[in-house]
Amino acid sequence: MMNFIREMGFYFWPLTLIAIAVVGLALTALARLRQAGPADSATVEHDVNSVLFWGCVAAVVGILGQFHGIYQALKVISMAEAVAPPIIWGGLAVSFSSTLAGLAILLVAALLWAALRGGLHRRERQLRTA
Repeated sequence: MMNFIREMGFYFWPLTLIAIAVVGLALTALARLRQAGPADSATVEHDVNSVLFWGCVAAVVGILGQFHGIYQALKVISMAEAVAPPIIWGGLAVSFSSTLAGLAILLVAALLWAALRGGLHRRERQLRTA
């Protein structure tokens, strides 16, 4: 696990902050969903949609991290006289660590968003029937 974190380099920190933000936003949305009255629907819906938005940002940051890693690797490879294919493929594999982390955050955010969205729809149905 530590190797995976080390391989992400700088991009570990923004991805970690985004993951914390996604969980915090989901908990905030859940709390507001349970407490909110009929007038608060727009605020709750904004909170729910923010969870998915930041999950998408995590995916973009992860892909940016991969491109940055590949760019740096290509600069070093272009200066080398000879590079063995296993070294190139190993570097390419390492470049995927930030992308994998970003996509994992997006997956969790999407699942949280879907669950919160379902709760929001249930709440709106209850308010209509009451």
